[in-house]
Amino acid sequence: MKLTIIFLTVVALFGCTLEIGNEEDMSIPRSREWSQGGYLTPGRVGPQVGMQKGLDGLGNYTVQFEVGALPSPVSAGPGLTQFRTEAVVTWTVGGRSVSRRVSVVDGMSISGTAEAVDVRVEDTSRVISGSDLVVIPYEVSIQVAAGARATNSVPPFLEAREGPIEIAAAGAGSFDIPLNSGITSAFVSIGVIVGSATPLDGRVDISMQTNNQELKNVTVPFDGLTPPFWIPLAPGADEIAIYNRLTAITINASVTYGIDG
Repeated sequence: MKLTIIFLTVVALFGCTLEIGNEEDMSIPRSREWSQGGYLTPGRVGPQVGMQKGLDGLGNYTVQFEVGALPSPVSAGPGLTQFRTEAVVTWTVGGRSVSRRVSVVDGMSISGTAEAVDVRVEDTSRVISGSDLVVIPYEVSIQVAAGARATNSVPPFLEAREGPIEIAAAGAGSFDIPLNSGITSAFVSIGVIVGSATPLDGRVDISMQTNNQELKNVTVPFDGLTPPFWIPLAPGADEIAIYNRLTAITINASVTYGIDG
């Protein structure tokens, strides 16, 4: 009885009632940033550092990466031939998803429109099979924040896993284009193998293909000093073939893909 009298007195004095429910207290700001971290080991296939988040409503968001101190491989043989980390970022809106595959380096970021995001980071370093390589795990951090990425940040890219490759005179080499990765262009770098004579005149043909059918061809004059260049990707292409038209010079070639985002 005393409790009932006190409650009625409070209502009478302040003219309000007490409601209990699941309404969110809007005076408490919601988080607009999320982060996750973990460790990877060079050459170890399988383990991933991941983060899956339902975001703060439909909007533009940015994923940014940070890589800790790089490992110091110790080996009796060559062991680690190329240190590399990649991530797959999957943006989801209304139950439909698009994916982007990117190389993970300090400060690299990628933006997308989403209600949810899933990020999976894995080590893709190249290690010689059977080598007695001793490596130190390295830390990878993932951060997601509301808003588009800054224009002065490192844009999203993906290094081709095959390169760099050597292409003999009058020979050819190829790079597979990863599908469903958001690739829009290719940054092609061509150089002369150390010890080769510098060609005075020649050319290199770059062919974008699917099922061995050419979709687009770009001919590049080459004199040994040709700077790297960007080429828009032909829709539907799943391979880049590079033909060395020089008759006596071996070249090396590498490809880095530009990623939408």
